[in-house]
Amino acid sequence: SSTVRQGHWVSMSSVAIDLAVSGAGITLGQQLLARDDLRAGRLVIPFGPSLSLKAPYCLAYPHARAHRKVVQDFVQWLREEVDSH
Repeated sequence: SSTVRQGHWVSMSSVAIDLAVSGAGITLGQQLLARDDLRAGRLVIPFGPSLSLKAPYCLAYPHARAHRKVVQDFVQWLREEVDSH
């Protein structure tokens, strides 16, 4: 299995989205803030549905990195966590 390395940690969703678009990682954030990048294909949402929250979040990462094992491992882990709650 892959080891998920620590990378950038930011407290602003817009910065996290910009980092994901630039290829610096993946982000868990509000779909509304990522709307333009999602529509343009710069980011993808690997699975649905979105969680029903007061301010919904989505997982997004660069399309070019969608097939990397570390990304797939993280997505699988996150799915399992969401499903278990």
